[in-house]
Amino acid sequence: MNPRLFFAALLFIGSAALGAQATSVTNQPHVSVEMISQTSTLQAGEPVTLGFHFKIAKGWHLYWSNPGDSGLAPEFIWTLPEGFTAQPVLWPTPQRLPQASLMDYGYKNDVFFMVPIQVPLDAHPGAVITFSARARWLVCDEICVPGRADLEVKMVVKNKKPGPSKKAKLFTAALKSLPLAWPERWKARGSLDGKDFHLTLSGPSKVTDAWFFPLHPNQVDNPVAQNFRAQSGVLRLDLKRSDQLASGVQTLEGLVVLKTKDGSRGYSLAIPLSNP
Repeated sequence: MNPRLFFAALLFIGSAALGAQATSVTNQPHVSVEMISQTSTLQAGEPVTLGFHFKIAKGWHLYWSNPGDSGLAPEFIWTLPEGFTAQPVLWPTPQRLPQASLMDYGYKNDVFFMVPIQVPLDAHPGAVITFSARARWLVCDEICVPGRADLEVKMVVKNKKPGPSKKAKLFTAALKSLPLAWPERWKARGSLDGKDFHLTLSGPSKVTDAWFFPLHPNQVDNPVAQNFRAQSGVLRLDLKRSDQLASGVQTLEGLVVLKTKDGSRGYSLAIPLSNP
């Protein structure tokens, strides 16, 4: 059975068995999750960022938007007042998570997913706004356990600029985990032959290692080692193509994580492909 379909079935069965009482924090097997706001109040016309703070038991992990060879990405389903709109999830830079002969992409220990919410211009001062979201996830070690929680946060609309909430520092730290946009002054190009993607990156300096995380499944053979080389200021990265890759791919989208002596940082980019 396809691993993704198997895990999806698990998630559905597990979610159906859980209660639906809304709260701002929940503790479930191997995971606790809390929904919090970056600011203490709301202001009409100004966006607010809400976050889902997951604390993960040792040895277990959650998944990135592309989970890799198995698993499912967390999902957040919003119930918002009229006029309020949720933006896409801001995904932190993931880790490579080897699992036997597979390679997954995700997070260990602690992860914070942020979601910007647009507040409408006609939000009335004094109104109490309830933000409700159903969070669904799969937490895995040697086995996988599905989870679901109905979470909510209540906030008041005020005329003045909102101040930080008591847990605003979590948002500050989470921002540092987000991938940056690939700088315009840096260059990235690639080619695809019968077996491999060949990526050439110029601009970054003092890089000692690099990894590529594909945004879409079935493009890269995830478990195969990525061959990195650096010479004369040019970085080269070879990735084995997936046997399931559709023909006619012209762009490889994803994250490049660059390692230097100061640490690692992810960058989002779309790499145009040519024939070698």
